[in-house]
Amino acid sequence: MKLRNKILLKQIERLAPQKDIEEWEPLFHAIDRVYEQLHTEVRLLEEIANKMVDDMTDANKNLERINESLDGFNYHVSHDLKSRFMNTQSLVMILKKYINKPGQEDKVAEICEKLEWNSEKAIETVNEFLEISRLDYEDEEKRVEPCKLIDCISNQVESINGLQKKHIKLDLDAFDEIYFDKTSLNSVLRNVLTNAIKYKKEDREPEIEIKTSFNFDHPVIMIRDHGIGLDTEKLKNELFKPFHRFKNSKFTEGNGVGLFLIRKTMESGGGSVSIYGKENEGVTLSLKFKKDAVR
Repeated sequence: MKLRNKILLKQIERLAPQKDIEEWEPLFHAIDRVYEQLHTEVRLLEEIANKMVDDMTDANKNLERINESLDGFNYHVSHDLKSRFMNTQSLVMILKKYINKPGQEDKVAEICEKLEWNSEKAIETVNEFLEISRLDYEDEEKRVEPCKLIDCISNQVESINGLQKKHIKLDLDAFDEIYFDKTSLNSVLRNVLTNAIKYKKEDREPEIEIKTSFNFDHPVIMIRDHGIGLDTEKLKNELFKPFHRFKNSKFTEGNGVGLFLIRKTMESGGGSVSIYGKENEGVTLSLKFKKDAVR
């Protein structure tokens, strides 16, 4: 008698004479099939349980990552905002000395301008960290929509101080529309173009090239400036770390989250970012999107 369950077969051979086994063979086969079905179900349940454990492990790791990020973000937000508020408080105290005094109108105007700038930087700090928190919790895939690149770039020209249309050379021949979350795409472009203005060479106007192309069917937006540049080979392990300000830069303002936010935004939408640059030769960022981002 052939049974798949070897334990059942041994028990039958031990307890029953051979002649009786033949009479009960149909029943034994039925029991054997039940054992086999139970074995299959147990194996499936084990696979489901293992998958649930893996999912829970991944979820816990994700929660740990978010909590670590939030701890770091909370510290830096608190530190940066505290600095802004202390600066504002100092400026207000200085303003009180000059306000309503004859002949001090220029000094009052200068202090008010500094207060306005300081307030803008505080709002910029809050907005950057809100954007990081949004990317941790929202599903970018649900908000994909067609984005006209010329419109997104024009929005940045209108909103970024010091950036003008004449500073940008466009080559959108490969594609001029991308399917992505519009808020996220504008955030990426704003960070890239703001950096291009911040790190321009002092003796020349900003010069920015924006070109579209394809890399193994993946749409790519290449953005190159001709500013003071970075040695990306030396800094490759630090480029996308949050709260990192590069020592070779004359520009020290900012929260050090620009490149980190660019990468995080691109990856949340299924893309990636790479950067190449040399000192005094500018920086090139390549924004690589999913294959179906151009339709």
